[in-house]
Amino acid sequence: MTNKEMVDKIVEKSGITREQAEQALEMHGGDLLDAMIYVERTYKNGNASASSSFSTNAADSSYNAPEPQPVNFNQQEYTNPNSGFNQGSFNVNEQKNTGSNGKSFGDTVKEILNFLVNNGISIYHNEKELVTSPILVWLVLFFSSISTLLMIMFITMFFNVRYSFKGSELGNSKINGAMSSIYMFVQSLKARIFNT
Repeated sequence: MTNKEMVDKIVEKSGITREQAEQALEMHGGDLLDAMIYVERTYKNGNASASSSFSTNAADSSYNAPEPQPVNFNQQEYTNPNSGFNQGSFNVNEQKNTGSNGKSFGDTVKEILNFLVNNGISIYHNEKELVTSPILVWLVLFFSSISTLLMIMFITMFFNVRYSFKGSELGNSKINGAMSSIYMFVQSLKARIFNT
């Protein structure tokens, strides 16, 4: 991009004069980005009169431009020039999509998957453990055909098949007590049916 094109772009984007745009470009060694940042800070925020000084003497019409200020992009204050409302500090490194409890969506999904994989349901036949499968497998079966799954579980209990939860979160006595109660109910039902 030529020097003239860069000056045109600065004038077009900021609305300042060509002389001011050329001056800003010269001050920053022809770097368009630095010149635009300088122009934005100097002229857009109404600091043109405060930050620059002109001599009233016609013979000495020198322009003293302020020193460019370094920009810290990690902690840059953002101000919307149209609203005049200061949005506060914006730190690129600290922005993260978090939920109400401070966890990101990805962390929540990982926790749910860990729960579904690390906890399972064990199947026992005559008090001997046959297999333990993760809750995830049972959920897939449950949502694919809930009635078929419950019917199979109920019928297999007639043949001394018992189900029990395993895992750090689900392997407690309250949940497994409920599963044992269902098993005992089926066993008593079986005794009534086949002994009458």
